[in-house]
Amino acid sequence: MAKIFTRRIITLLVILILLEIVLCVSIEDKALASDSLLTISEKYLVKKYGWMEGNYVKRWPDGVVYVYNGTNYKGLPSIIKKINQTIGGKTVFQLSNDKEISKVVLKSYDAPIEYSSQSDWSWDGYNLKKWETSIDKKYDKKYIHRDELFLIIFIQIAGFNYQADEKYYGEWWEFSIDINVEKMLKALYKVPPGYNLSTGKVDDIAKPPEEIDTQKTGAIKLTSTPSGAQVFLDAHHYIGKTPLTIDKISPGKHKVTLILADYESYVQEVDVIAGKVIDVSATFSTIPVMPKAMEEVIVATEKRSDAASKDTTTQAKTVKIVFVDESKPIQNKEIWLSFYDENTTTWITQKEKTNKDGMAIFKVPFGKLGESFTFIFDLSELNINKKIDEIKKKQQIGMRIPPGLNQESVVLQIDNKLNVKNLEGAIQLWSPYK
Repeated sequence: MAKIFTRRIITLLVILILLEIVLCVSIEDKALASDSLLTISEKYLVKKYGWMEGNYVKRWPDGVVYVYNGTNYKGLPSIIKKINQTIGGKTVFQLSNDKEISKVVLKSYDAPIEYSSQSDWSWDGYNLKKWETSIDKKYDKKYIHRDELFLIIFIQIAGFNYQADEKYYGEWWEFSIDINVEKMLKALYKVPPGYNLSTGKVDDIAKPPEEIDTQKTGAIKLTSTPSGAQVFLDAHHYIGKTPLTIDKISPGKHKVTLILADYESYVQEVDVIAGKVIDVSATFSTIPVMPKAMEEVIVATEKRSDAASKDTTTQAKTVKIVFVDESKPIQNKEIWLSFYDENTTTWITQKEKTNKDGMAIFKVPFGKLGESFTFIFDLSELNINKKIDEIKKKQQIGMRIPPGLNQESVVLQIDNKLNVKNLEGAIQLWSPYK
């Protein structure tokens, strides 16, 4: 009897110890959950397959993301439904017939595309802002792997980069949604854009402007006569057109530049104060008519021989394109640039290789009133020609160095997807075809 009693006591003690361990683990898990919205495995999947910037999460913001389908593919609704079910409701993809309001645009492309589809996207901080995918027309029609193509395109749009582990997922036509995809997408949309996987918090630098304490920032209210002037903050950040208010500006001195066609540019330094709105009212002056003698000098310069004009650096703006891969400059990379010559109404294409600093240097001639001619750049002549065709059809837009900023050059740092990582100087979106 004594032995049986002893065994029961020992068994009871073991059960109590095990219960205590389980309880402690449960409490510890809850404590961890309060500091971090994600488990260790979820963090691993987001870090591996997500569109990350360091330890910061990047994704579509919460709310409805409208999708415009400009292709012949009819199976997109079922793919979108599956993605929405996986994400779980914070961000919802929804088909729309309105291309203007759509953040995701899928379209067919007549010319052959090297990898069946080609995507361009842009960010607003840690929020995905716009995604556009062109699909080779032959893949858009009857094609054996068409379902797989559109699935892999939309999985990447949602935020899962299968190319992070191509050994596991194989070729794109072999891809299917598995437990890792589902778990990663659910985890990705559990946390807000800018969420720091290391600290488990959204740092101030990663918060959207509306979440930052307004008492730490100021604002500038801009009006102009006439209205409709383009507004640049600190020379190169294009904001919009007057009248407007620029809010969430860090305190200190900032330069505001207003540009309006046929008028002299307006530049003012503004001392921004936290919690205050500074009013700036600009009245434009018309550009003085060029004296006849000056017109003759310019005409004479334009008619000079090529040999003579090569030494005339004042007749061109300088566009410097720095090619980087993960912030490291890449040497001997071919960059193509084409500008629209307003005098001959033709596009002139140049090719340069990047130097030891990853930089290719181009000269783009002056256009009217001191701005550069419209120019575009890409990594191949084929893509340059495609862009020229799209600009002519008003499906694409070029850029120029705007007038009135006393700016002779611009430096654009780009990656292999032509995303502009850094910009020194002002760039204005422009087209020679009105």
